[in-house]
Amino acid sequence: MAKQKDNAEKFEKILRRAQDRFKRCEDWESYARRLFMDDIRFANADADNKYQWPTRMWNDRQRDERPALTVNKVRQHNLNIINDAKMNKPGIKYRAAGNGATAEAARIWDGIARHIEYQSNAPAHYDHATTFQVEAGIGYLRVTTDYVDENSFDQEIYISSIADPLSVYIDPDARAPAKEDARFAFIFEDIPKDKFDQKYPAYKQYAGQSVLGGSGWLNADHVRVAEYFEVEDVKDELLLLEDQGDVTLLLSDVKKIDPKSKLLDDPNVRRREVYRRVINYHFIVGNHVVAEEEKVWIGKTIPIIPVIGEETIIEGRMDRKGHTRALKDPQRMYNYWASAAVEYGALQSKTPWLVGGVKGVVS
Repeated sequence: MAKQKDNAEKFEKILRRAQDRFKRCEDWESYARRLFMDDIRFANADADNKYQWPTRMWNDRQRDERPALTVNKVRQHNLNIINDAKMNKPGIKYRAAGNGATAEAARIWDGIARHIEYQSNAPAHYDHATTFQVEAGIGYLRVTTDYVDENSFDQEIYISSIADPLSVYIDPDARAPAKEDARFAFIFEDIPKDKFDQKYPAYKQYAGQSVLGGSGWLNADHVRVAEYFEVEDVKDELLLLEDQGDVTLLLSDVKKIDPKSKLLDDPNVRRREVYRRVINYHFIVGNHVVAEEEKVWIGKTIPIIPVIGEETIIEGRMDRKGHTRALKDPQRMYNYWASAAVEYGALQSKTPWLVGGVKGVVS
């Protein structure tokens, strides 16, 4: 009974922490996300999607039956960059860089990386993330593990892209270029309630409950399902075995292998206090942390990789942009003048003209 109470308190703390952090991310990224949507619509505008025209001007022209053309030149400029990236695809590369590393070992790791990329169809995922990066400023890749098939306990590593970049939030305080210093991250999905009831029948009771202090986690028609990663710094000791060729071991690993190891009390072993970076994975359904899905991610960084165009912070406000942003006003100007030229030509009357004594009619 006491254990159940401890677990309930533990999961409530996790949920509250997740909701507070989610709200921070919402506040931090609200401006950038609004412009992300503007940019992605603008980049993909066409004759039937008038996203390159201001709404009021478009409505006025429709009412007056005046032309409002969309001659989308932004798309081709973006495709020049995207197609160039497809021809020069990124890839994983290992280099021997000290501490006993060899060129032969690096080649072996390169082979493993190529195998992971091949079985993941990684180039397609790289292209997907790059497209969002160019058009609207950010795309995402992620690393996952999964069983080889239903008849095996063996797992493989996979690289995938995230279909909707707006379904990801990463620690606003992360400052490293690839956000590898992030302390938490979310990948979330809003599922219609009927689909939720089919997919997670064991958790139907949690779908209709209110959320404790959260923002954007539940509404009348949808339930939010979130993968939540958070970093925990675990205190440990590093052991240096000088008489065995300066081998280093973590005290926690030694205890796992042999709880009664002589190394634990050996005065000749050098020690120093360290903190291990542990990535905890939580699965949140509605307002409930699913205990059965709790696990520790095998890596040392959160397995979400942002593919960023440009990211700037001006007066405390974050903005991201891709190639589209700088082309928006020139594109609007081009659309306006193209429409004006068509309108001017259409309004010309077929009046007679006279050049060098030859009479004609403007057609």
